[in-house]
Amino acid sequence: MPLPGAVSFAVIGTGGLINLNGLALGGWVFHEQAEPPLVWAQRAAVRVVIGGVLKNFAAALPATATMAPTAAPMATPSAGGRHA
Repeated sequence: MPLPGAVSFAVIGTGGLINLNGLALGGWVFHEQAEPPLVWAQRAAVRVVIGGVLKNFAAALPATATMAPTAAPMATPSAGGRHA
């Protein structure tokens, strides 16, 4: 059972679940050990274990950026009314 307020997640690729051991995500590298069970994330000399906080080092979007998808360009009619 997860810790109160904890976030659990899985990484899924085209072949199914991806092993977290050695996975780099957001500047962090995740590690897991079988005996004793232990999971941690590391970034340079900083190690964070279960229950710790992972700082997001991702670049912030500019204030004018939009997350809406852009529309595909429309074909423009050529002379004679046909589409290019």
